[in-house]
Amino acid sequence: MSGLRLAVVSRRFWPHADEPELWLGDLVGAMRELGARPTVVTAQWKSNWPTQAVYREVPLVRVPHTSPGGWGTLLYMRRLARWLREHRDQFDAVLVSRLRLDAYAAIGALGSSGLPIVVRAEGAGEMGDAAWLGSSTFGGRIRRRVFAAS
Repeated sequence: MSGLRLAVVSRRFWPHADEPELWLGDLVGAMRELGARPTVVTAQWKSNWPTQAVYREVPLVRVPHTSPGGWGTLLYMRRLARWLREHRDQFDAVLVSRLRLDAYAAIGALGSSGLPIVVRAEGAGEMGDAAWLGSSTFGGRIRRRVFAAS
């Protein structure tokens, strides 16, 4: 099977199902129907969740996320970056959902590889990614890395 091999990175994905994750699930399903070969890369929020699964005939890889916040988040970002570096030859491009920590990890891991990375900001207003970048402790670093890569 030929077609665009796309890593779709989203910290939250099935079974977490807010509006952005539902939209992303529809997107990867439609991409597959059109001949693309997406793989969803997401966090493994619970240790009993399988590290690999299939969602609507799309491969799903879960990177261990030991605990939310603090050191657990930093460890997850390192694991995500390592996974992306180790598997970069399997993809033609990367789509990152949310202009947050996953974008920082993906650009840091692959920014110099020549692999196209698309970051999709989510939400609007006070809860959106742009506002989060302005109020988060780590937001300034993420903003600088993302804009330096563009």
